[in-house]
Amino acid sequence: MDENAKILINEAKKRKIKIENIDQDFDLWMWQKSNRVSFSVGTLTELTDTIAYRLIETKYYVFSLLNKNGFLTNRWKKTIKMSEVRIFLEEVGVALLSRIRLRERDRKNNFIKKGNPLKNVLKDFFAFYEKPWEESDKLPIAVFLTQKVTKKIIRATVLNFQEVYFSENEKEMKFYAKKFIEAAKIFRSPVIEFECFIKNGEPVFVNASAGVSLSVYEKNIGTKIAKAMIDLMQKNKLI
Repeated sequence: MDENAKILINEAKKRKIKIENIDQDFDLWMWQKSNRVSFSVGTLTELTDTIAYRLIETKYYVFSLLNKNGFLTNRWKKTIKMSEVRIFLEEVGVALLSRIRLRERDRKNNFIKKGNPLKNVLKDFFAFYEKPWEESDKLPIAVFLTQKVTKKIIRATVLNFQEVYFSENEKEMKFYAKKFIEAAKIFRSPVIEFECFIKNGEPVFVNASAGVSLSVYEKNIGTKIAKAMIDLMQKNKLI
């Protein structure tokens, strides 16, 4: 069982909610209490609808929507040209290469560095696609590049557009709580986790997720988030 899901599932069992793992490989769980049934994958529950999930898991939309609404993000580039990949690398030195919308097989870190033989890296990256890269400037699909983050990353989970939980430095980070709530409203998701670092007194967003990495938070905070998520599920009559 995924460590993050384990924290959530254990809290559900304490409330006499019947939990059944119906697909171990996919980490898919069925929740049942009285005549109500709900499902979860890891820590992703039915609190998050399909549209919100697709927005959050499509990293280009995350970054572009945050920028459009006045939030700072890590440097990024969407492109379908290798020449633009080279220019971005010249500017940032090291970048993370990914698809526009992530899939499970793409979740490994594909870091590329200035001066690396890009042709070999891109051949490996596109190796599992039906249309292999033929070493032209145009790539088989658009890619998403983000500058590698070297600063300390802090996670912030927003629940129901009201409560914000931080992975660390809670007293200091509470100053930014309203910003994270406003950011969550953009994606219309009652559960969302942001990753950021602080620069010149402002949070700089580097990622967002519809699932919550509960095990990364201090134990009491991770448990508190899990309890609040289940409270929200019950309030919304999902379970």
